[in-house]
Amino acid sequence: MRKYDDLMGSLIDSGARGIAHACKLLGYAERVNFFRQVTMDAVRAHDDDVAGGSLTYLIRAIQDQVFFQHDLPIGSEDNGFTLNDSTPEKRERIREVEEETQRQWAREAVSLWEQLPLFRMCTPNEVRFPGAVPTLLGTKTTLIKMIALRWSSSKDDAEATQLIKFLASIKSS
Repeated sequence: MRKYDDLMGSLIDSGARGIAHACKLLGYAERVNFFRQVTMDAVRAHDDDVAGGSLTYLIRAIQDQVFFQHDLPIGSEDNGFTLNDSTPEKRERIREVEEETQRQWAREAVSLWEQLPLFRMCTPNEVRFPGAVPTLLGTKTTLIKMIALRWSSSKDDAEATQLIKFLASIKSS
């Protein structure tokens, strides 16, 4: 059975216990905003590693928020809650919530993409690449994958059309 992997568990498993403790003091929407801000701070600093890591937590925070909004239990303390629950009604409900989660991820990815710089200016020590060079390639790859995942699984023609148009509009950097 596949256990639900929530934000707090992910933070603790990665050794970020201090951040996990701080996040316990925040509501679900505040956690989303916190990791969105951390991601954007890393983007402004052109730090692909931090942006990618915080994006992973942002994805988990969005997932937790959607599950909470749909009154599904979150976290490992919830007495055996799994994504493969045995009742057909609960499985269908979980599938719908997972679909809504993907929809939210895609919206977030599009929103973040629109704020990403295409290039960064090299420092004088980077003689190898004078001028502007592409930046945040790992973060951009993750965002494109999030959008493409939703596009490929969407049953809503309008949503799928909007996402494929967005993907087609992305300029190569």
